[in-house]
Amino acid sequence: MTRHESQQTRVDEILDAALIVIDKMGYPAATMEAIVKHTSLSKGGVYRFFSNKKDVTLALFEHISSCFVEFDQDEVLSWKLPLVDTMVRINLNYRGMRDQNPRNYRVYLQLLAQIFTDDDFRTLNHRLEEKYTDKYRQLILALIQRDKLPVGPDFEKKLEQVILIGHAYLHGLFYLAHTRMQDDEVEDQLHWFLNMIVENVLQTA
Repeated sequence: MTRHESQQTRVDEILDAALIVIDKMGYPAATMEAIVKHTSLSKGGVYRFFSNKKDVTLALFEHISSCFVEFDQDEVLSWKLPLVDTMVRINLNYRGMRDQNPRNYRVYLQLLAQIFTDDDFRTLNHRLEEKYTDKYRQLILALIQRDKLPVGPDFEKKLEQVILIGHAYLHGLFYLAHTRMQDDEVEDQLHWFLNMIVENVLQTA
């Protein structure tokens, strides 16, 4: 095992420990001491990588958030689905995340709430949104070019805002799905929202 791999393994172990602790205790009550106890590392070993609980949880938030945009554009284009169906399929990945690792999903919702009260979480979320926006922009442009969809002259200006609104809308659906909305209802809502966007914003020629 290389030194880099060894360091990454230790970081992953700390993040896994933080996931367990936050899920069990809740973010406000979680402590570095509790996180250390759930690792095979010494206290100094954990603090070598993270200075405090917030540093750990910011890294954890970024790691879990990345699951929502982990797609290969070439593979997605190979599905040969229309734009709306493509975006629905990608964004329903949360379903697999929730079913395969419900702990990740529960902790993600806890940490997502921190963006309303914590500047560091808000700054990180803004950076992540910029990354997501760029990735989705490239995919949408590729789909539009592939399918020769008509767009208006001000389409480029609207696209970033559309993606951000869609991201926020999806967060709302995540919460509803976690509390009371059924999977088929979430899918119906995604289809409705994305069709509305395509009809009223994207196809403005």
